[in-house]
Amino acid sequence: MRYLACLVPCLLLLAGCSRSQPTLHVAGDVAARGVAVPMVLDTAAVDSDADRLAIERSGGEIVLQQAPAFPGPQALETIYCTVLNATEGASTFSWADQDGMLRLEEDGRPVLAYNYGTQLEAGVPEAYRRSTYIHPIWNRSGVVLTDDFPDDHYHHRGLSWMWPRVQVAGATYDLWHLRGVRQVFDRWIAKEEGPVCATLGVQNTWQLDGEDPIVEERVWVRVFQATEQGRAVDVQLTFAAVDQPVQLLGQENQNKGYGGLSFRFAPREATTITTPDGTEGEDSDHKRVAWADQSGRFGGAGVPSGVAIFQHASNPGFPAAWTLRHYGFLGVAWPGNEGITLTPGAPVTLRYRLWIHPGMAPAGHLADAYAAFQHPPGVRVEK
Repeated sequence: MRYLACLVPCLLLLAGCSRSQPTLHVAGDVAARGVAVPMVLDTAAVDSDADRLAIERSGGEIVLQQAPAFPGPQALETIYCTVLNATEGASTFSWADQDGMLRLEEDGRPVLAYNYGTQLEAGVPEAYRRSTYIHPIWNRSGVVLTDDFPDDHYHHRGLSWMWPRVQVAGATYDLWHLRGVRQVFDRWIAKEEGPVCATLGVQNTWQLDGEDPIVEERVWVRVFQATEQGRAVDVQLTFAAVDQPVQLLGQENQNKGYGGLSFRFAPREATTITTPDGTEGEDSDHKRVAWADQSGRFGGAGVPSGVAIFQHASNPGFPAAWTLRHYGFLGVAWPGNEGITLTPGAPVTLRYRLWIHPGMAPAGHLADAYAAFQHPPGVRVEK
């Protein structure tokens, strides 16, 4: 895995820095953002073919790690990932396979696990056996933030993407409650690790019970190293109908509209939900904002933490509505009850970022962290 360590001036070359040395140029004042800035760089912006370029600076080095690119309109094969404005040194990420779970650790501490094998908790009905979701997700202190098979909603599963109405060939199935259709692991596309980020690419299919696949699903996850302010986890989901149209719709009961990217939180105390409009005092559906956060004290820990979900502006229908539940649920309700039809040869892509932060929402620097996701600074590297 290639990676570069480079000096970072704010706008111009630092006084006394030789122009023969590789230099990372950043447009704008990154320090003014208030948070470390996880980002990816087009490899074309890196004017160097060296495996490592180390330049000392106050506070250590900036590391650029080559990693697989998420598929997109630019058709890149590789990118460089980095975290600007961070004070931490390089990390060591590692993947480990165990019991149908691919578990990620950073410097020996658990980060998250992708469940590619079917999972079923003891005492839960067989009908709820499932796979292709992320659980557990840990905070930097080792506290689990997600729940799986909760007693009140057996079908809730960590970080997942599921819809209550999946219509194909005149019939309706329920991926939300696992009735007639399931997500099935197919193969790994990428499984990379390094000092700055870890990247996972997965191909899955949606299969009707006992029948051929109806949707091809591609999941990309990039986990950045943790900083004092938080950790970014980027998630990209792409769906394509296989050989006939497939319609996705939200929950029609009471016009709730839920269905899509869903985060079920572990038990906690002092729960607070925050959006760009401020603290949300009541549960709600249909609120259209770019991000939402749920924070509290998890697992009996005295120190609170939280997770925000950021929607990317490139997503169709941005910003999608939210399902906000204080019992421990955040859901991006896309496409809601308006529905969307997946057609063969026309994949649909959704992009999100999880921002896992210590402290309650005000300490999470949510507006700054969202701005870093939506509007990353321009960066180039030259010798």
